[in-house]
Amino acid sequence: MTELRRTSITADPDLSDDTGNLHYVPAPCQTACPVGTDVPSYIAHIWNEDYEQAFEAITATNPLSSICGRVCDAPCEPACRREDSDGAIAIRNLKRFVMDALGDDHALPPVEVTQSKSIAVVGGGPAGLTAAQDLAEAGYPVHIYEATDRLGGMVVWGIPRFRLPDGAIEQDVQRLLAHCPGIEVHYNTPLGTDLTLDDLKTRHDAVVLTIGATQGKSMGMDGEARNNVVDGVGFLKRINMGERPTLPETVLVIGGGDVAMDACRVAKRMPGVKDVKVVYRRGPDELPARRDELKGALAENIDIVYNTQPVSVSEDADGGLKLRCVKTALGEPDDDGRRRPITIEGSEHDLSCGLIIAAVGQKAESAQLESHDLMDWDRVKTEFAPMRTADPMVFAAGDGAFGGSSIVEAMHHGHRAAYYVQASFQGREKPLP
Repeated sequence: MTELRRTSITADPDLSDDTGNLHYVPAPCQTACPVGTDVPSYIAHIWNEDYEQAFEAITATNPLSSICGRVCDAPCEPACRREDSDGAIAIRNLKRFVMDALGDDHALPPVEVTQSKSIAVVGGGPAGLTAAQDLAEAGYPVHIYEATDRLGGMVVWGIPRFRLPDGAIEQDVQRLLAHCPGIEVHYNTPLGTDLTLDDLKTRHDAVVLTIGATQGKSMGMDGEARNNVVDGVGFLKRINMGERPTLPETVLVIGGGDVAMDACRVAKRMPGVKDVKVVYRRGPDELPARRDELKGALAENIDIVYNTQPVSVSEDADGGLKLRCVKTALGEPDDDGRRRPITIEGSEHDLSCGLIIAAVGQKAESAQLESHDLMDWDRVKTEFAPMRTADPMVFAAGDGAFGGSSIVEAMHHGHRAAYYVQASFQGREKPLP
């Protein structure tokens, strides 16, 4: 391939900011992408059958391109200028086409370690991998401390294999490590008693916390502590680790996000299951799951029960479960702009099932960070503007710092964290945003 001397997007402190210029009009697809993927360039390269140049354009800001070519939520496509005429260009699938055309062993040239200061990245999910690559491209040695035996975070443990095969994940990971030999990965090394934050601060010059939001949130209602009430994140992880449990005939999934869609489709594939329903407290227009995920669930004959709010769980006479619910109507918008569900009096009713999967949100947990007063209930205390915690050596990014997000949003956080780590090393107190 042609040798390109690409530098990290974090490497130059003197970049100009043209966004205030009246004549600066970036492509709407690129603007919509949280990592600013240069969509017009890579599509032009594909048109010219120059796939290596397309690969360069794609991976300039996206180190997980094989993954995103399959499961990115693709905010670029609704923003495409063709959307209002004959339909958006298939930007995500074109990315996948390039990755598949070049094959598993295609990678960027390796970058050398040229700096003496080192960085610890705690967590090998999308945010952590992106921060690690940016810093390695800038010449820094980076150590990733991963709690499990694989890199990828919730990409590995939270996305079903019928949507994202193992090969696509491994393709991106191996490409990244081949490109950045200055990254050293420590597997099965969780932050805790054997690896403390003080240890990391002693070994390294900065710490980037990308611990993820790997725990399911509680529903906060009576009866949810029963064994046959499980959280969606934990359920998906069990399946992705290889379990194939025989489940009851009827399964209810509570929630309306992407985890709920994945959980219901996975449950439908488990032995013993005949009927799966998703219970959502708002209407179809408010459902937060991506439209293609909802379409996939409906195609598999999964029922969506709208405007229904669960309030408690109890056992029925046959040893199954009864989910007590009330009907809802939409009221005024909440602080997040979504209309608040209002309970309709006298609408109590029960839904019978054998298993309940709660997919109502995710949170981060870390006793080690709690002991340093760096946790704020469900996330790491982090200021978004500089990506910093209260500890001047410690930065944070991703779902563990800012709540659940998409893969590409987590990568955006990783870019930001790497940028501000390098700015701190260079003594730039007010770097260009």
